[in-house]
Formats: sequence, C-alpha cells, structure tokens
Amino acid sequence: MRANVIRLLLTAVTVAAVGCAESPRPPLPEKTPLPETRAAAARDAAAAEATLDEAMMLIAEQQYAEALKKLPPVVAAFEAAEDRNRAARATFWMAYCREKSGEQAEAIVLYGRVARAYPQTPAARLAAERLARLRNPPAAPPAASSPSAG
Repeated sequence: MRANVIRLLLTAVTVAAVGCAESPRPPLPEKTPLPETRAAAARDAAAAEATLDEAMMLIAEQQYAEALKKLPPVVAAFEAAEDRNRAARATFWMAYCREKSGEQAEAIVLYGRVARAYPQTPAARLAAERLARLRNPPAAPPAASSPSAG
C-alpha cells in the first residue's frame, strides 16, 4: 500500500510538472527603452533651454514683459522632463521679471514656489533672499534736512 501511495504521488508530481511546462505562459510586457512621453519631454526640455536663453537675453535688456511671455512654457517643459534644477531656475526668472515689472505680489508667490518646490537648488537660495527682501524692505534713509533760508 505504501508503495502505491508513493507511486501515485510521483505520478502526480510528474503530471503536474509536465502540465506546467506545456501550459502557455502569459506574454511579458514589451520593453521599450524610453517611453514616448519621456522622450517627448526630453525633446521639449532641449527646446526649452534655447527659449530660456532667449528669455535671459531679454531680461539682460530689461525687456521683462517680453521675457515673461517666453518663460511659462519653459517652466512647464522642464517640469514635464523632471528637470528640477532648470525648472527652478526658469521659475526664479519669472519671479524676477514680475518683481522688476512692479508686480510684487506675483513675484512673492513665484519666489515662494521656488523656495518650497525646489529647496535644494541654487535658485531656491536666491529666491529665499529676494523673498526676504520683498517682505522686509530696507528702511528708507532719513530725509536730509535742508539748511534754513535765513
């Protein structure tokens, strides 16, 4: 009886092993070197770098309104490409343009975003400094007294 049980178990194991070997396996997902969305984001980031350079030239020429038109899509492209350093830098320059255009409230919001969203970047340090300056402007020097006309 014991021999029959052992033979039965061996037969069951053999059948199970053969059955598993012959059963079709589900297909593996196709491997792609780089998902299309990431490839597109990388291409967009490369184009955004050129646009950022154009915006920087406009900023150097104090054409802040024109630079502001170019910067939002640059920030979006860098964020889509998960390029935190360049996204922080472009957002910083957007804030700078707002500040220089007299739009202090908008500049404060953007500088704050850079400091919070990209804390380990050089742009975050600069944004924190400008944010502090905007929130706590230096006191005006006392007015010089004019000599009396006597």
